[in-house]
Amino acid sequence: MARGDVISNFDVAVSSGSNSAIQPGAGVEWVITGMGAQTADLNFQGEPSGSRGCNTNYQGATTDGGTAQVWTWASNGRMGIAVTNSEYANVWNSHGSVTRYYSFWGFQTK
Repeated sequence: MARGDVISNFDVAVSSGSNSAIQPGAGVEWVITGMGAQTADLNFQGEPSGSRGCNTNYQGATTDGGTAQVWTWASNGRMGIAVTNSEYANVWNSHGSVTRYYSFWGFQTK
């Protein structure tokens, strides 16, 4: 991939009580411009350690279509979170027994 290319993953599974890293490979940098999740059980964290002391829970509009929830962070397009291989973010599933799914998109800067 090259600078300016779109990066995205629209089907990331996170087991109950687990983390999922948003982390590019070594020497690569991304800017995440948007994220979406199936439910509010998923928390976006700016701190990759297990302590969760630096949580940043981006809580956007939640809609319920009668069958499932859709939770979107930064749906207005003003999100810009830079991540590298050493400075990355996590999505934590706080649900006790159910796997949840999220998506993210952005572009490569390096």
